Amino acid sequence: MNKLYHALILVFICMLVAGSLPAGAEGVNIHGFISQGYLKTNQNNYLAETDDGSFQFNEMGINFTTFATSDLKIGCQFFARDLGDVGNDEIIINWAFAEYTYRNWLGLRAGILKYAFTLYNETRDFDSLRTSIFLPSSVYNEWLRDGFNKMKGIELFGLTGLGPLGMLEYQFQTGVAPTALNSGTTKYLTEMPTSELGSLTNAEPDTTYAARLIWNLPIDGLRIGGSYIRSGLLYEGTVKDYGLPISIDIKKADVYSFYAEYTYQNLKIAVENYWSESEATSTITLPNGDPYVRKTKTKDGDTYYASLGYRFTDWFEAGYYYSTAEGGADDKGDLNTLEDHCLSLRFDINPNWIAKLEAHVMEGKAGVEPDNDGHVYNEWMLYAAKMSFSF
Repeated sequence: MNKLYHALILVFICMLVAGSLPAGAEGVNIHGFISQGYLKTNQNNYLAETDDGSFQFNEMGINFTTFATSDLKIGCQFFARDLGDVGNDEIIINWAFAEYTYRNWLGLRAGILKYAFTLYNETRDFDSLRTSIFLPSSVYNEWLRDGFNKMKGIELFGLTGLGPLGMLEYQFQTGVAPTALNSGTTKYLTEMPTSELGSLTNAEPDTTYAARLIWNLPIDGLRIGGSYIRSGLLYEGTVKDYGLPISIDIKKADVYSFYAEYTYQNLKIAVENYWSESEATSTITLPNGDPYVRKTKTKDGDTYYASLGYRFTDWFEAGYYYSTAEGGADDKGDLNTLEDHCLSLRFDINPNWIAKLEAHVMEGKAGVEPDNDGHVYNEWMLYAAKMSFSF
């Protein structure tokens, strides 16, 4: 409850600051959204207690933006979500920054920034901007969402013309990305069968560097691009099943993504490829006090998706995507693999209300937890429904 009070106080402060902006400043733009969903699997538990069906699937947010001057923009967003035992409706500051635009080709942001990564990472909070309920998990893992959500730092951005070759957008960021011990990333690191961590007691991030380029080609509706992240992180905790102290020092973690999107009238097609490689040093303190040190290198295998969406009427849209994620050479079979065929239906009730239905045909066990009888199945289905309101 104290966190709610603190959030309300922050909102009040934002309103007071907005009311004291200098003459010539524009008014405050206030937008928000709230959604409630339902998840059900025919086998396994996935993201929540879905074997029996779960309503622990909701999101909400409210944001404030204004132009303090003609070239200085400030804003922030409060956000909360619940997905199984992740989030639990805890209110966080999702982004908060000051943005100065010198020219179209050069601007500066500073504060809590959204990661400039992949096609839709910066807009994934806004359910109204896409057909599907879930973005493809091969690139947009829901448990790792908070890990790729934001960083505290600075960003250079801009848009420049290339003459007959189109337009080029760029973003370069640096900062730190704190990992909360109660986050979805922590859950993924400690509860997945492929992880050696049994508990996590500390997480210290290293400096993160991120870059994204998007080329808007002279063909209307076509854009291609790529993203890169270099980060590091020190984990401290205990070894699963043994309780021995362990530290995992990731000094080099590189993540790459390449993508293309084509929009023509009511049709949208997108493809994204994602892979990562890292080097880590694990140190386990044995019962006699001696350290056991192991160095590892990991590299993801084929991880990509292809999606197709079409708006048939003002109120109905349908989409399909195929998504596949495979572990690298040191994987553990189906435990690191998930193949997903997804069909999505979207209904626009009015400009503010939308409803969605979704079915996933799954093969693999990545991110999967045992069902209520303790079994894990390789072939299973996920059904999802969601209603969202935005203003």
